[in-house]
Formats: sequence, C-alpha cells, structure tokens
Amino acid sequence: MRHCRRVTQLLAALPESAETLVLQLTSRIALLEIGRIAGIEERESQGLFEEARAVAERLGDPRGHAFLLTSYGRLCGLAGDVAQYLACAERAAELAEGSDDATLAFEMHTVLAHAQLAVGRLDPARAIAERALAELARVAGLSEAVGPSTAPVFCRIWWALASAYLGNAAEAQAGLEALLADEKEGGLEALYGAHGFLCEVLRLRGDLAGALAHGRRAVELAEERGSPFSRVEAAAFLGAAELTAGDVATATRTLETALGLARARRAALWYEPRILATLADAKRAAGDRSGARALLAEARESVERGRGWRLSACDVELARVRLLASEPVPDRAAVERALESVDALAAELGADPYRQMAELERARLAQTLSVTPRRAYGS
Repeated sequence: MRHCRRVTQLLAALPESAETLVLQLTSRIALLEIGRIAGIEERESQGLFEEARAVAERLGDPRGHAFLLTSYGRLCGLAGDVAQYLACAERAAELAEGSDDATLAFEMHTVLAHAQLAVGRLDPARAIAERALAELARVAGLSEAVGPSTAPVFCRIWWALASAYLGNAAEAQAGLEALLADEKEGGLEALYGAHGFLCEVLRLRGDLAGALAHGRRAVELAEERGSPFSRVEAAAFLGAAELTAGDVATATRTLETALGLARARRAALWYEPRILATLADAKRAAGDRSGARALLAEARESVERGRGWRLSACDVELARVRLLASEPVPDRAAVERALESVDALAAELGADPYRQMAELERARLAQTLSVTPRRAYGS
C-alpha cells in the first residue's frame, strides 16, 4: 500500500504523457485492490476512484476503465454496497462488449456474475457464468489468452454457488470438488474460496461432517496465508456450519472473531448481516435471548438499508422466526408473519434451500405453536 501511494506521489511531479497516465491509473487500481483485501476507508477509496476515472477517460482506454470499475465495484460490494457493485460491473461489461477483446469480455462477465449473485439475482448470475464458460471453451485461443488469470476458476465458483442457491446443490458440489482436484489451480484465494463455498454447499445439503471439514480447511488456509477479507469469509461459512452441527460455543467464538475483524478492517462487510443473524441464532440457542434480539436488530437494520449480500435477508428472517418462537409465550401471529417473510424472500430470489428451511421450521413449529402448515410449493 505504501509503495503504491509513493508511486502516485512521484507521478504527480512528472510531466503528463500517455505512459504516466497509464501508471497513474494502474497505481490507483492497485490501491483499490489492496484496499479491498486488506481494508480501506470509504472516503479514501471514493477519492482514488474519482481520480482514476478522470485518468481513464483522458486515456480513452476501455480495458483500463473496465478494470477500474470492477476494482472499485468489488470494493464497494464487499463493504456492503452491493447495488454499487452491480452498477459498476454492468458498466464494465458494457465497455468490454463494445471492444474486440474477448479476454476482457470474459473477465468482466465473471465479475458481473458475482455482482448478480451479490444482489440476489441467482438465475442471471448462473446464466452469465454459464455463457462465459461456454465462450471460454468455444472461442479459439481464448483459454490460452486468459492465461494465469483466476477468472476461469472464479467463474466456475460463481456458477456453482448460484446453482446451489437455486436448488441444484449436487451439481454445485460436483463443480467445486472438480476445482479442488488440482489444488494448484487458481492460487490461494481461489483455493480457500473453493473450500469455503463447498462448506456452504454441503451445509445446505445436510452433510455437516463434510461442511465442517472443508470449512476448517478454508479457515486454516486463510489464517496461514490469507487476508482479512479471506479470514472473515471463511469464518462466516464455518461458523454457520458449526452452529448447524450444534456446536454453539465454537460457532459463537468463530462468528464473534469474524465480526470483530470485519468491522476493524472494513473487510468483507457484505457478510455482516449474515454473521449478525447467525450469531443471534447462536445466542438464542445458548439461552441469551436479549443478546440475540440486539444482534438481530442490527442485522435487520442493515438489510433494510440495502447493505450486504442479498441472501443474508433470508438468514436474518429465519433467525427472527426462531427467536420469536423461543419466547416464553410466543406470539403465533408474529411467528407466522416472519415465516411468510422468509417464504416471500425465497420466492423472490428463487432461493430453494431457504424455502426448504422455512418449510422445516414451519413443520417443527406446527407441532408446538399451531402454526398453519404451508401447502406444497406450487399447489
């Protein structure tokens, strides 16, 4: 970070030329990328983006402009502003599609698939990733041109994750396991990411032993060689698996550590609502309903402001269902409304696993609270 800042300072003292403009642009993109991984203040990142955008426009370089947009967009998204991420990714894809650079188009479509996932557009995310991977296989020389880029690996990861949340978890598991067959492919970020997302997919499938094994491996890799971002992301998935497996104390420690790091380093804050909701569930399970209520209030406020990974809204509402049902004298109407909220979100997003979770909660609660069983989906 210090080196890149020093480069921008030195360049400011040099006469402007095409070469110095390129260096001004790339040094600022590098600062945004480092900030995304290690954490950066919002005001500083916005200032870097505005400066770099002016340089990109003077250069008339669509490739540089597209990479600037994706760097800043990802940074905004991971800090919680997923709408800004999508806007930047869509503009970057437009720039790439207007060029004759198939490599750039593939890389920008990979980012766009991720941004669509972030805002909960699961069908478009899967379709974009699928088309990009088809192009990679079809266009002569494209795979070689992409070279050492991690984009192909991440494109497969985003396809798998969208597939899992759409209800095709077996497909997703197969895709992620194929990536892990060669642990050298894609570098550390892709490797821990594949383990982390496989933890999530296996949790959704009910394979808790597998989920815990991959989650622990993701955390191990992130702790050994990863960034604050990777450590928060891996812990968010592992903590959810630990809680689902019934290890409340361990899950609480994992999630509290992740939340503290995310806030201290402003890294992976798009997981904040999900972490808060899962931590609230853990507090409730430990008998601390007041602590659970406070955490859940924070999570709901964040979701209502449009912050964070959109699917987190489902986690928040499920945690609310469980908290309401755990009260000494539960309000059946409130529990029913909360369940209906989960149903509506799952239907809106096409998130089949969350629909199934709501059905399981409804069936369980119907035995104790007389909550009305829901008719079969589509009946």
